[in-house]
Amino acid sequence: KNSRRLKRVTQRACEDWRAPDTFLEFHPAFPETGVRLDFTFNWQKPTEIASRIQSIMPPDTAGAFSAFGWDAVNVVVQGLIELEERPNLVKLTKYIEGGIEPVLEGTLRRHYERTLGANWRELPEMKKLLHDAHRGNLKRPSEAASADLLAFVAYYEHHVAQSQRNKVLDAQVRP
Repeated sequence: KNSRRLKRVTQRACEDWRAPDTFLEFHPAFPETGVRLDFTFNWQKPTEIASRIQSIMPPDTAGAFSAFGWDAVNVVVQGLIELEERPNLVKLTKYIEGGIEPVLEGTLRRHYERTLGANWRELPEMKKLLHDAHRGNLKRPSEAASADLLAFVAYYEHHVAQSQRNKVLDAQVRP
């Protein structure tokens, strides 16, 4: 309501009946004096985060950009959840603008440990791919892609059976 009187009365009640720092306020025009709301904190399904961001974006006529944006956010959110990291606006911005490579590498490591066991790096095919990647024999799609990531993706694309694939990884790996 933005009522100064209500604010003053509520602040006074907090000081009289609670600790003086109990009063908290949210005002979008004065973020330095209030609390921040994290719209990525509570959700039931991971897709809700992408939908919340999409709902505040200006509409586009064809819907293609909006759908692309939703998909980009959702891929990062799903990857972070797979890594047991809480998605937030800072992380989403970091991985959408800077590249999803760190999330993809972590997700692939976790997938290989779960499906191939603790010594997955010692598998002959993986050792060969890692060796080739570190020598520069695998094509690097971006500057942010590490040699390990190149080998992990090549192994996933060529040696992981369809039945062992993961929807989250498929969304991150796709061209």
